[in-house]
Amino acid sequence: MKKKLSGWQRLWILTSLIYLFVVVGFAYIIYEPPSEEKIDNQMRDLKSSLNQNIFNFFDQEAMILKEYDISAFQEKDKWILKLNGGERIVLGNNFTPDTIVEKLGEYLKLQYEKDKKNFLFKYVAKACAFWVIPVIVIYILGFSVGWVIRGFRK
Repeated sequence: MKKKLSGWQRLWILTSLIYLFVVVGFAYIIYEPPSEEKIDNQMRDLKSSLNQNIFNFFDQEAMILKEYDISAFQEKDKWILKLNGGERIVLGNNFTPDTIVEKLGEYLKLQYEKDKKNFLFKYVAKACAFWVIPVIVIYILGFSVGWVIRGFRK
């Protein structure tokens, strides 16, 4: 037995496809991946902050760079930076603000590559959700209205 689609179901499929093109077009237009320029700006700001405050930080046994959510402490004979995600960067004993910026730059570039992949996945998932959820809600509403109308006809 072959079940045919009603006119309303065909209309729902057609409008769903049109809406899909609208969502894909809109998502394509507003897509803006994270840029490396942001990392460069962070590094420049961090370097200038470290150059201004380096002597105050390392006169103590530990330091905290609150703006960047980074703490540093001395363990045995080396300094270690602890980042907000729990990652640790070993600096050693002989380091300068440039060394810190270089190590953090390497870390941020790795994070950037990870974030770029995650960003794209999340972006596509959100675009799919913007399409699927309204389409399903409209179908359920249409089915519900049809069910109520059929109930009155009996």
